[in-house]
Amino acid sequence: MIPRVQTGNDYRAKTIGVVYHRVVELISKEGIEAWSIERLQTKKQAIAALLRREGYPAAEVPAGVARIHHLVERTISSTHGRWILKKRESGGQEVQVSSYRNSRWVHRYLDRPFVDDGVYWIIDWKTPDCPEGMPVEQFLSREVNRYAPKMREYKQAVQDAGVTLPVKLALFLPAVDRLVEVA
Repeated sequence: MIPRVQTGNDYRAKTIGVVYHRVVELISKEGIEAWSIERLQTKKQAIAALLRREGYPAAEVPAGVARIHHLVERTISSTHGRWILKKRESGGQEVQVSSYRNSRWVHRYLDRPFVDDGVYWIIDWKTPDCPEGMPVEQFLSREVNRYAPKMREYKQAVQDAGVTLPVKLALFLPAVDRLVEVA
């Protein structure tokens, strides 16, 4: 059984998210084609080291590694995850976008921006589980409502920075293998 991690302001959940982001960043830089479940298996010690570096409780590192491994395995096995991580000339990971708004500079970090078929996509990785007993659609609606304001700021920032293509926003939640557009 894969350990569940609480959502919200829990340090452990945030650390799982940070390390997950680092692993998928590496995958996107190398290209999803270079990754398999077997290769992911060989990265467990590196994932443990990243967790320890982030101050994850030592006794909980094995459970943290299992959680991240599970999320990354779901990502690289998913049609959505593979599409998001596909190597693109116009893609990036953890890309900083700066814009000048309301007499001040605003800096945003985009998890996974890329251009696909004439559309500028901004994907935000989210690693929580759907709470037990909550219908998945309700969970997805909750996550979209929670992150929509931030995603709209990302869209405004890239448009302020000169992106003229249509911009689409989406959350990818590997725990439930869903890519959800944010309006």
